[in-house]
Amino acid sequence: MVRFISTLCIPMIICLSSCDVFKSIAQVASAEQTTLSQDEIRRGLREALHVSTDTSVYQASAVNGFLGNAAIKIVVPTEAQRVIDKTRNIPVVNNAVARAMENFEESMNRAAEDAAGEAKEVFKEVIQNITFQDVVQILNGEDDAATQFLENNARQSLYDRFYPIIDNSMSKKNVDQTWSQVTGLYNQHVGGEIETDLNAYITNKALDGLFYLIAEEEAKIRKDPMHRVTEILQKVFGN
Repeated sequence: MVRFISTLCIPMIICLSSCDVFKSIAQVASAEQTTLSQDEIRRGLREALHVSTDTSVYQASAVNGFLGNAAIKIVVPTEAQRVIDKTRNIPVVNNAVARAMENFEESMNRAAEDAAGEAKEVFKEVIQNITFQDVVQILNGEDDAATQFLENNARQSLYDRFYPIIDNSMSKKNVDQTWSQVTGLYNQHVGGEIETDLNAYITNKALDGLFYLIAEEEAKIRKDPMHRVTEILQKVFGN
């Protein structure tokens, strides 16, 4: 289970019982006599998103952040397995496949880990630009509304940042070039249209994994009233 980094968190003073803590902020936001300003409420959600995304990025970018987490580990694509299965009896293709498959899965996950650290600045910009209307929609939205907001507003920028890093990582190991050769041989000798852009596959899977981690954090914030929070969130929840 993903945990907030303890150095970023302090205990909550007030136990909110079994209530949804995101909904509790929404109630504060809509209360006519609240002593909290819209800016304070917005800063409260910003802090929750910052801690959530920072924690997820930290975990994903660590050694074995992807490879060691079964929930987000990038596995050999279906197309690759088809190539392996179909080319066992074609020597020229099989030899190339053997080279490409050596440490194939580890290489993909290491590339994702290399790229994950780039996400922090992208998330920071998106969170900084959040409006009070966005805040209210997130607080009153689905259980993964914050994750959806981040994905809708950050995924393309993240893809643009991740792809060249993953491309560089895979190129150093010659995996992507070999994969292109293998799929080209497969399409020529076996017939078919196997996708040759391995890096696009890895990039999308890396983003899927990162948003999976963020969704876990959001679920914890929504469902665990005793979850540790920052000072501004403590202030919001305490009113």
